[in-house]
Amino acid sequence: MDTRFKDVSMNGRMAYVIMCAEAFVASEYPDRDWTFLSRKMWKATSVNWGDWAAEYSTYIPDVFLQYDAYDCKELGPFLTEEEFSELRSLYSGITDGTEDDPADEVNYMLNKPFELAMVYGGKVIGDGKESEEIIASAEKILTKHGISLPDYTKVLFSSRDELNGWGYDFDGRFLSVILNSKQMWNDGNDRIMEIMNRLDDSESDFPVQCPVCGEKAGHIFMHRYDERRGGIWIWCSACRSFSHMSGILPDWWENMHGIKKSRLEAVPRYPDERNNDIDEWVNTLLKHRR
Repeated sequence: MDTRFKDVSMNGRMAYVIMCAEAFVASEYPDRDWTFLSRKMWKATSVNWGDWAAEYSTYIPDVFLQYDAYDCKELGPFLTEEEFSELRSLYSGITDGTEDDPADEVNYMLNKPFELAMVYGGKVIGDGKESEEIIASAEKILTKHGISLPDYTKVLFSSRDELNGWGYDFDGRFLSVILNSKQMWNDGNDRIMEIMNRLDDSESDFPVQCPVCGEKAGHIFMHRYDERRGGIWIWCSACRSFSHMSGILPDWWENMHGIKKSRLEAVPRYPDERNNDIDEWVNTLLKHRR
């Protein structure tokens, strides 16, 4: 039985569902700009769900793609003609807007926040079972693609004791991996390399404290390309300091399963998406090494 969300309000659960939707589109389609849609999703945690759903439904592919051209009367309250064109480009080639079809994963995941709002529209919360089922279905898609699940502890602050389980309104944009990804990665601070020394520390457990900003968000990842050589990434998820190099990897390093080699580049965007899984893998290797 999943008890992670038993003390979390419905608003906190909505935030987590949005985090799942963001994690999917940002991971699977990182070259597309999801900023507009992300802003629209995160309005859900700070306004009445009914009002939000009436607007957000306009942007979901299975509704939006019914319009071949801009309709000022129908779409004008929510979309400018320029935004309409940008949203069509965003969805082009990645979704047909097939309603209730898990195979159309973009539409399926972007529907999850709307589904949660609709299930509880004008209803008593009860045991919250429906919300847990929605969360499970979203997590199933993430797991299928090897995408790390969002950190559920980030929504624990929104307590079920608030407003009869609904939770107080809050601006959830601070939880967004899309809206907060605009902070640039920085490879100009050599102190980030000090994380390498933690591999020889018998007490180290990743993530470790970042030598640049002090947050416990320091990571290391390697990927072996042949018997000796490979790539090394060292970075901090908080301040986005990083270093990348190629060289001879330690004998004890074993490549992590499920890594998409095609997405590895100098900047650790992809490893940072998988940082929870990577930390667990590194800690396992270090434990066996010791």
